[in-house]
Amino acid sequence: MLKIKEFNLSWWSLLRYNLYFLPVMLLAFFVFNPITQSVRYLLVEFPRYDLRTFWENFIVGTYTWKFYFKSLVVVLLLGYFALNSSLLRDFVKACRNPVLAQ
Repeated sequence: MLKIKEFNLSWWSLLRYNLYFLPVMLLAFFVFNPITQSVRYLLVEFPRYDLRTFWENFIVGTYTWKFYFKSLVVVLLLGYFALNSSLLRDFVKACRNPVLAQ
């Protein structure tokens, strides 16, 4: 989708590669928050489930700037760790197989 065909091994290329994925990291909260909060609700409120409590405290209550920025730190750490470890794994694989490196 980003049409990245090759990656030059330099600090500038690494920075640019990571910046390509910044919008994904910034929007990940809005995709995963309802899922993680639903699981959290099921675990915390067991066995007394109430739709009003779920909606007000676990869904609407978590869409605040404070909660977003607290979650963003975790999303950025985990996301960029996964992204760069995948890049490192591909680099090591390419170094072991010279045909892939060309």
